[in-house]
Amino acid sequence: QNIDECEKRCCDEDGCLAFIFDDNPDICILLTSESQAIERNYGPNDSLGNSVLCTLDNDGGECEDEGECPAGSEQIGETGQQYRGQLVGSFSYKTVSECAEQCKCNDDCFTFTFDDNVSGRSVCKLYQLGYMSSSRYPSSSSYAQEITCAMEVCPDGSS
Repeated sequence: QNIDECEKRCCDEDGCLAFIFDDNPDICILLTSESQAIERNYGPNDSLGNSVLCTLDNDGGECEDEGECPAGSEQIGETGQQYRGQLVGSFSYKTVSECAEQCKCNDDCFTFTFDDNVSGRSVCKLYQLGYMSSSRYPSSSSYAQEITCAMEVCPDGSS
């Protein structure tokens, strides 16, 4: 079984809004709400290994890996590497895409960090200026899975 087959199973199942997939071992869990995934506490550091929570959109399916920067941004540094900079704002969003959208809508935001499991909640931090530190969060830190994404910005008059 692969992630596409798991997504198809969810699309074909009445009431399925999301699914959890892990290819080691092959697991596909269908969910009737995103809150089920939160209650089960599945994520990159759980007992299932490197599971991915996918939610279906209105077009029949979209899978977003919370450990990756979404379209319109690119990851800088390594997962868990500390970013230091001028903080524009800090928010709690469910997905890295919502965090990216908040950054995109803020003229002062050029970089953001996201971690979907900081003491049981998601943390999105927006930055204006900054740099990747050579320091990493300890593996026991709540921020050990934090990713840093730089927005792809083109100068006026180009795209």
